[in-house]
Amino acid sequence: MRSSFLFLLAAISTVFIGCGEGSAERMKFVWGYSGGNCNDCEFMVAEGTIEDDSVDDFRKLGGPGLVYLNSEGGSLMGALALGNEFRKQGIRTIVGAAVPRSDNPDVQDVSGEGVCLSACTYAFLGGVERTVPAGAKYGIHSFTSEAKPGSDASFSAADITNAQILTGILLEYTQRMGADPILVKMASGQAADSMSYLSETELEQLRVNWDPVLAPSPHLEIYKNGLVAVTQTADKSATVTLFCKDRNLNLMLSQETADRKPSDQGLPEAGNGSDDGQMLLSTDSKMVGGDFTLRKDERFAYRTLKMDREIEETMTNSPRFQVRFGVVRPEIEAVRADIPSDGLMPLFAMLRRNCL
Repeated sequence: MRSSFLFLLAAISTVFIGCGEGSAERMKFVWGYSGGNCNDCEFMVAEGTIEDDSVDDFRKLGGPGLVYLNSEGGSLMGALALGNEFRKQGIRTIVGAAVPRSDNPDVQDVSGEGVCLSACTYAFLGGVERTVPAGAKYGIHSFTSEAKPGSDASFSAADITNAQILTGILLEYTQRMGADPILVKMASGQAADSMSYLSETELEQLRVNWDPVLAPSPHLEIYKNGLVAVTQTADKSATVTLFCKDRNLNLMLSQETADRKPSDQGLPEAGNGSDDGQMLLSTDSKMVGGDFTLRKDERFAYRTLKMDREIEETMTNSPRFQVRFGVVRPEIEAVRADIPSDGLMPLFAMLRRNCL
């Protein structure tokens, strides 16, 4: 599959997605710093026209984990290569532009009014987590085999004899990146000399905006002689189970560990005891938690946290809560699950009445 994709990609090496006036400058990748001490305080800003080899410029600088895209298009081949590299490095993408502060040019504020149009939209899809802020623009349109001089056509595909080849490539790429392939159909239905800007609803429904750790509210399930409440992240990478045992509420985070080293998952290198690390439940204003117990089998790691009253109150007094874990500093570890808090109080009461 991978080799066939590369073959098809080579076949469209001349495809170019046009940009508006004033954006002909080659894409530049610039480090940004917001002045704080946090996971996202260092980032990269990618602005300008995407070229066939823009991915090489990105590789030279190294990925910071978060890239802001502000581009009106460019080379389709370059955009797909860049998107594939984003996915390979686990990069998160946001549409936005950085503006240096007047009092300190080394510190930058990020504007949510950036644009990602034409080819940029495909590079953007490479992000493992993707956000188009309310003030930003995400624009799609079709390609054409005969772009008129001076036109605003999205693709110039003069060297392609069969447009279905290109459509197939875009469908495969879009689906592999986790977005809805209908996005490609919508783009093909938009005139090449115009632009369709996706609404917030469309961005969500087509999975252009994508947060892999978002989970729905937990739902009750019968388990053995009692009840448990279960939810799963959007990318199915983690399952959170709430249950009562010995009159105590517990939260268990389950994650698949096949083909991964312990250090890849934040696990200790050895030991399965009760002091293997810390699990944290965080909200916008508070972070609580404690030691988790760890149990592993051939496929999964199960981390269980015994909940106290403070943890319960923190979970129920905020619209959402996030689950993290780590061995040294779990507060800087990635969020493993982001769960809404609505309905938790009656859920807790039901679990207590049906302890395992």
